[in-house]
Amino acid sequence: MRNDKPKAVCRVHGHVLQRRRPRIRVAQGVFCHRARLRLIQVARDRARIVELVTYVCLNGGRATHEALLEALFAPSAGPAPERLERLLAAARAALGRGTDGAPLLGRAPDGHVVLHAEETCDALRLAAGARAAQGARPEDAERCLRAALELVGPGPCCPTPAPLWLTTGGVREDLLAAVVDAAHHLALLALAKDDTALARWAVEQGRRAEPYAELLARDLILACDAAGDPDSARRAFRALEEDLARLGGNEPSEETRELFGALSRRPR
Repeated sequence: MRNDKPKAVCRVHGHVLQRRRPRIRVAQGVFCHRARLRLIQVARDRARIVELVTYVCLNGGRATHEALLEALFAPSAGPAPERLERLLAAARAALGRGTDGAPLLGRAPDGHVVLHAEETCDALRLAAGARAAQGARPEDAERCLRAALELVGPGPCCPTPAPLWLTTGGVREDLLAAVVDAAHHLALLALAKDDTALARWAVEQGRRAEPYAELLARDLILACDAAGDPDSARRAFRALEEDLARLGGNEPSEETRELFGALSRRPR
């Protein structure tokens, strides 16, 4: 469940910033939530196996056959139950067994398809890293957030357009918001210790998920200003204005405009 209430407050270079979710949520592509599969490279149905395992992973590690049929197969695609059983068999063969000898993709006594605790996906690893950073010492939080954001690759790693189950119910939006939140948190930590290079890297990683996130645009403006580069800060603000106008006639929020105005008026 999303809300725009401030999550925390941080003072950076004399400016009080509220950590909040971005108001603009236009995503290009899909966050690369790659399932960490072992032998999938040789599987014929690699993309479908990745989708299946990611679905189970993001749904608490277990799913019913009915849920999988609805999520993975179009009603007009033919005899889906048989196709699902073939896909499950291919996935079990590709994943193999865990260190304890149990199948990485198994069947529970109640019939649910279950994923072994050893198997995860990058979306959950990123979320775990972001949670570990909350309330941690700055150096520990930075380490957790760096590792989390390194999971965000240079481009989408699942099919585009995204599977319907990923785009409904806010699943993709929540995944993208988690990346932006982690990037923003790391950028604030970096700016607090005048590490503008790290702050800009965090912004870059976050923008791979949501290129037009206003929250990250503010972080970039602050990073440019802290680096003594007002021209780049100005370009970042103008680029945000253009992006928002192109995306539907929006404009930067009052918070962003006030921040940029204060930086612009400050004597150099």
